[in-house]
Amino acid sequence: MVEMVLSLALPFLVAVAVAGVLRLSAASGGAAGRLGGAGLVAGFLGWWLWARGLSPAVGEVLHLAPHVMLGGLLLGAVADGWLDRRPPAWAVAALFAVVCLWALAGRPVAAAELGAQGLTVTAGPAALWLLVTLALSRRIEAAVAAAPLLLLAVACLGLAAPPAALGQGAVAGAALALAAATLGLLVWGPAVTAAPGWIVTLGGGGTFVTLAAALLAATPAAAAMPASAGCSRR
Repeated sequence: MVEMVLSLALPFLVAVAVAGVLRLSAASGGAAGRLGGAGLVAGFLGWWLWARGLSPAVGEVLHLAPHVMLGGLLLGAVADGWLDRRPPAWAVAALFAVVCLWALAGRPVAAAELGAQGLTVTAGPAALWLLVTLALSRRIEAAVAAAPLLLLAVACLGLAAPPAALGQGAVAGAALALAAATLGLLVWGPAVTAAPGWIVTLGGGGTFVTLAAALLAATPAAAAMPASAGCSRR
């Protein structure tokens, strides 16, 4: 129980602290909103280092989560700082999505190999990625400014339930940590939530899709699909 509380408190408090520092140092509210998304990244990565340690190896889909989060931070900062929401920013987001989905599919090097993986491995995450990107990248009225972040947090909480029931504690813990880090941004109110920015969209949204893909890969039914496809080819 104590470990569970600590695993939720760490990403939340780190996100609050980092977002607060960036908000106070920003010159304007819009900049504060975009820079504040780095608090989500710091919160999740801080939890990852505490819970799982630092390792560049990618032995399973779940291990891609910190890589996606870090990549989302870097490209999101570029999109927020220089490109904003102009067409080049969407081009960066599309390129990031393609690279991440390629990694989630097992990094195939040929079209035939991608086909062997099966559309079920990539179609679901691709559709979810598009949905999450559109939901988080919208500019909305101040009265409902917290809606995108709340939506991401609730989605992460919902994602944590199935792996917990299936004995996939690692996926459940990562989803809860992402939810806690997302909620940490809400502490600073409209200055951060009115425009979550590309860091939240690419880093937070991309990591959410990665965790969903990790759950799919860890589900016995999903794991059996490639095997059954291989048997049918024989």
